[in-house]
Amino acid sequence: TASQPYDSLWWSFDATLPCNNCPNPIIAPIETTAYQANALNFNGCEDTDDITIFVEKNRNIFIPNVFTPNDDGNNDVFIIHGGIDVEKIHVLKIFNRWGEQIFEQTNIQPNDYSVGWDGFFKGEKMNPAVFVYFAEIEFRDGFKIIYRGDVALRK
Repeated sequence: TASQPYDSLWWSFDATLPCNNCPNPIIAPIETTAYQANALNFNGCEDTDDITIFVEKNRNIFIPNVFTPNDDGNNDVFIIHGGIDVEKIHVLKIFNRWGEQIFEQTNIQPNDYSVGWDGFFKGEKMNPAVFVYFAEIEFRDGFKIIYRGDVALRK
């Protein structure tokens, strides 16, 4: 907000700005970004001000710790749930208690039941047990996080 009228306004260049002379730009940076506005009044006096938009990165991921592949239509598939900030799941692996890999999917999207684990291994339904998962997830800002944990298969 300007304390007095100005003749022209310009912003220091930033790719997240929609234009370099917008009086009220609407922006949505994906990381904390500093902006600088320059204004020139009708008398030729110039002033500069800075503003920093702080971006808090809440990684919207939910990985259930139990699922029930009993064909009742509820929690039948183990998947990773993610928000719009998730670019993709590079890999999802599941291991049994002896360390044997029993499931793997690569380059998948979150929330997709068609690519999740249905509780089968080599065509056989697994018995109730606790399994270990490993997932590498990439977010839209390019940041990658490794998630590890366990999931219980119940009937």
